[in-house]
Amino acid sequence: MENRTGHLAGLWKILKSRHSMKNAFYNQMCENGYGGGNPNKPHFVVSEIRKGLTPIFIYMANLISKKKITLGNLIKDYCKDKLPRVKALICQDSSKFP
Repeated sequence: MENRTGHLAGLWKILKSRHSMKNAFYNQMCENGYGGGNPNKPHFVVSEIRKGLTPIFIYMANLISKKKITLGNLIKDYCKDKLPRVKALICQDSSKFP
């Protein structure tokens, strides 16, 4: 599981299992690939995946944490908002999480 699948699995863990944002990120995205699951994948590809997925993950995880998105209220309109600009996280960097 890596990239988008790990991303969605992490968000699901926050939504359904009440994992923390930090726990979901590290356990679902970092440990399961997050672009680097294939050792032959070029670094420039991995960095682009992280640059694209990290802001979306943080944005959606914050909406779930604030209960703006719940199991009974999966509103696709949240995806239309402008995503925040954040640097791609390195899996060892926990400073972006509350």
